Amino acid sequence: MFSDDEKEKILTALKGISAADGNNLDELLTKLRALFEIKESSWIEVDFTSWYKKKPKQDIFRLLKDAIFSKNVVKFKYFNRNREILERKVQPIQLVFKDKYWYLYGFCLLKNDYRFFKLTRMTELKVLTESFCRDFSELEIGKTIKYSENISVKLKFNKSIAFQVYDEFYDEVIECDDGSLYVEAELPNNDILYTKLLSFGDDVEVLEPESVREKIREKLENMFKKYL
Repeated sequence: MFSDDEKEKILTALKGISAADGNNLDELLTKLRALFEIKESSWIEVDFTSWYKKKPKQDIFRLLKDAIFSKNVVKFKYFNRNREILERKVQPIQLVFKDKYWYLYGFCLLKNDYRFFKLTRMTELKVLTESFCRDFSELEIGKTIKYSENISVKLKFNKSIAFQVYDEFYDEVIECDDGSLYVEAELPNNDILYTKLLSFGDDVEVLEPESVREKIREKLENMFKKYL
């Protein structure tokens, strides 16, 4: 096992890789071998592609990266949480990797405000000749993120999907005497919550709060009606 200091060094080294296409993988492995004085290069492999997607959106990533450096406005169609498809023009600032997904952080000219855009929801991306001179170097991005209001939920899972439960909740999982798994977590109080819960099928039961249980019941009833 690695010490906390060693883990920190690994994370620091990983930040040097180009996550979009892996062009710097050899350089990364060289750094890691130097840190731990390891001659073999086969002890670690870094692959940012998905198990189920045939091809990552590398072209979008590269176009956005180039637009950030050249300070060119980008235009794309975007599928938002309100189930709308809107054309956005954005002054791109930064590419952010969070919770298994890539996001573009930029100044949206439609909303006249800073926004995060998930790359997988973008289509018809174009880098425009229109440029901008705004300096974002002093922007404190962490303070401009508008987080969704969270809600505390208590969940009970079937032990047969332990692998999936630990993937999602990790150190929040408590193993019960009957073999079931108990989780108490703070989750976004929006559609993401219900999409996540329904992805577990009948292997999860929402214990609390009652408002979430009721919402799940409504969604299941609506799903059932479609198959009558």
